[in-house]
Amino acid sequence: MLTIRRLLTRLFDIREGEYLRTLLMFSYLLLIIGCYITTKSVRDALFLKKLGAEQLPFVYILIAVVVGVVSSIYSRAALGTPVVRLIRFTSLISVAGFVGFRWLLEYDWPWMFYVLYIWVSVFGAVTASQFWLLANFVFNPREAKRLFAFIGAGGVLGGILGGVFTQYGAGWFGTSNLLLWCGGFMGLSVLCLERVWRTSAWPPSDYQGKPEEQARGGETGRMLGLIMKSRHLTMIAVILTVAVIVESFVDYQLKFISNDIFDNQDELTSFLGALFAYVSIFSLLFQMFLTGRILKRFGVGVSILFQPLGLLLGSSILAFQPSLLAVGFLKISDGSFRYSIHRSGIELLFLPVPMAVKAQVKGFIDMFIDRLGRGLGGVLLWLLTGVLAFEVTGLSVMASALIIVWLGLSIVIKREYLNAFRLALEKKTIEPEQLRISISDSASIAALVKVLNSAEERQVIYAMDLLEDVTPELWLEHVKPLLSHPSAKVRALALEKLSGHGDRELTQPVGRLLQDSDLQVRIEAIHYLCLASDIAPPEQLKGFLRERDYSIVSAAIGCLSKYRWESELLIDEEFFATALGERGPHRETARIAAAAALGLLDASSPLQRHLGGLLEDESHEVVKNAMHSAGRNQMREAVPRIIRKLENRHLRAEARDALLKFGTRIVGTLRDYLNDPSESMVVRAAIPKILSQIRSQEAVDALTSSVDLADQFLGYRVLKALNKMRSSFPELKFDDQVVDSLILEELKDYYRFAFILRFKDREDQIQQPVVQLLVKALQERMDQKLERVFRLLGLRYPPADIYSAYNGLRSRKSHQRASAIEFLDNLLVPKLKQLLFPILEESSFEVMAQNGSQYFGLQMTPRHDHLEQLIAGKDPWLKTISVYAAGCFQLSELAGPVQRSMQDPDPFVRETAAWSWRRLQVESRA
Repeated sequence: MLTIRRLLTRLFDIREGEYLRTLLMFSYLLLIIGCYITTKSVRDALFLKKLGAEQLPFVYILIAVVVGVVSSIYSRAALGTPVVRLIRFTSLISVAGFVGFRWLLEYDWPWMFYVLYIWVSVFGAVTASQFWLLANFVFNPREAKRLFAFIGAGGVLGGILGGVFTQYGAGWFGTSNLLLWCGGFMGLSVLCLERVWRTSAWPPSDYQGKPEEQARGGETGRMLGLIMKSRHLTMIAVILTVAVIVESFVDYQLKFISNDIFDNQDELTSFLGALFAYVSIFSLLFQMFLTGRILKRFGVGVSILFQPLGLLLGSSILAFQPSLLAVGFLKISDGSFRYSIHRSGIELLFLPVPMAVKAQVKGFIDMFIDRLGRGLGGVLLWLLTGVLAFEVTGLSVMASALIIVWLGLSIVIKREYLNAFRLALEKKTIEPEQLRISISDSASIAALVKVLNSAEERQVIYAMDLLEDVTPELWLEHVKPLLSHPSAKVRALALEKLSGHGDRELTQPVGRLLQDSDLQVRIEAIHYLCLASDIAPPEQLKGFLRERDYSIVSAAIGCLSKYRWESELLIDEEFFATALGERGPHRETARIAAAAALGLLDASSPLQRHLGGLLEDESHEVVKNAMHSAGRNQMREAVPRIIRKLENRHLRAEARDALLKFGTRIVGTLRDYLNDPSESMVVRAAIPKILSQIRSQEAVDALTSSVDLADQFLGYRVLKALNKMRSSFPELKFDDQVVDSLILEELKDYYRFAFILRFKDREDQIQQPVVQLLVKALQERMDQKLERVFRLLGLRYPPADIYSAYNGLRSRKSHQRASAIEFLDNLLVPKLKQLLFPILEESSFEVMAQNGSQYFGLQMTPRHDHLEQLIAGKDPWLKTISVYAAGCFQLSELAGPVQRSMQDPDPFVRETAAWSWRRLQVESRA
């Protein structure tokens, strides 16, 4: 087992913690592809023997139509459904389908063979699509770049094993009984799925696709518009359409001839299985040994010519000599190139397409173009065979004509690809983190190398990132001149790329970079020198740590930190004594180095006693490095000091980063500080943002319990933090009952404020400034309450839905407001609708009064009762105005609440209460 792990690591760069996930996904793809190959062979043999090859054009057309309808229904059903639940459901349906079809075959109904043919096509499209959807959530982009090649090999191996199993299984078990075996294979795939789900870093079953994104897939007109706007995308779509039409011709000719030669159903099934196995074998061999070499040597322009050239040769042979051998060669050339070099070439053609556009049109092209081409192929075949009575020879001539068009388009698109690639590099629309394939095309590499000569920092860094997976020999010489680039970021990245390639001729120029003004450049220079020297890195670093120039010492510590070299024996008491004893102009630099060095030591090291003093240093840079070290080592005793640094705007970002390194362990402490009224408001206001970045249920619960804080400003920040978590971490849970109770509290306040405002129509003092001020304040608070209600709804329902509805409600266009209300009418629970809709629809006060009385027990009471409620409330501003109004109008009924307000924590409330109390005392004496 250990040998296998080492082999996988060496060949595919599978790392610790990835083996189980990778092997499970490999097995999963093997099972579903093997199952599809077997069912396709069974389907074809049954259909040909029961209905004949002349019915194939009709079934091609039916597949195009039915797959389109099923895709639409599937997309709607998938909205908001967790990925794993969706895949589990469809897989179990597939198992039941295999068993059901085996039972139905006993009745020999003709229509059932049409249904089986179409069902297998849908099964193949859905299972493959779902697999790669799952893979995109199980693996992050960087893992995907390394592992998808190995996982994809599972599909090729599945094709081989599925074909071999069919070849022999048809004779052993009979064609029909192979369906039961396929049901068993799909059952095993469900077990793989469940295991993958449990081993994933964040379970994909909790992911719910954004409805607005998924819904876009059905907007055929908009998608076609996006494609038509780009000449490059239009040409890709046309090439793929022609390719699918030609594939229909090849498929028809294969089945027509093989059905004519094999009289026995099981023999036909066996032949088709063997043929699919050979296709997979040749595809695998071509992918492993030739695809990469061809791409590197000749580029994408040549790679996309192989399939049409192979098909042209096969069609020409078939036109002169229609035989099973000729059509077999044609099918193998089609399948071998289609699933190896042609697919790689097509993926490269999509490379210069901006990611925002590609994310929308790639899936549409894969699905719509396939259906369009298959439907057109069926119509053409029906016209040629059913109306014009073409034989196989005539079909081969027609296919050859289509292939010549295909070849012409493939030659033209190379120039379009290079133009699009250059434009993408200039605009930086290719995203390195999103690449699923390595750039190995020679033309692409040449374009990237040319960009390295640019003086513009971002373009050079961008090009180096894209070259990460390219063989170093192709770009190494072009990176060396970048050591003198005016940009420090470029110099640092160039050093990082050059390190470890065994090139020692740069030792002297790199040595001069130890005096570079940029810390990252110095760090990478030390790393390069340590790897290029005959002396062991620890010994080299020991010398750098003893330098009198603390800019070099700091770089050595940064190098130890970044590359995780052993540091315990290099940083000792003598190092700290020297650094902390430094005086004069190098004092700050020496203390920065000492603070950073603490992060490299174990938390239990006695040298950590220096941390407290460095956290209180007068230099901000020293404190920043000390906080970083405390966070890296998770020094709990340093937490109160770090939290205190949140008050300083110059240190706030670093303090936040240091606290985040503690993760879930610090959630309780942060919650206590957030809810402590005696704590600094600046500190408390910074905590919700920190908690929102801790991906844990504990952080959600801590924030949820703090929404109803007395301070409105803090409560709003808490709510914003929860909204951010809801969008960023969809797997975390928000208690619906708790959220509903918070929504009802906000609505209760809104209704209460509406009752108070109702009095302004009956007051003769309406022109008094204090009344106008109170009215304005209440209206502002009602707007804020409504926003808070929608923020809370964003925790209860899909955030994107609520955001869209809220924007629609704020629109000045009546139809948008009406649409938003209609949408909410279908989304919210009845009680929330009954309370919220009178507000949104601006209903009469009588309706609101009835709701306020029924749900919240609100009544129309005298003015002083409402003011008393505001004085007793949590809002300091409303409390201040109400206390002032009590004094202005000399409301003796409020003497008690005013007197108690003289002890309020808020100074403005206390001062206003003292003034009003004096006014009330004067009135009582009078």
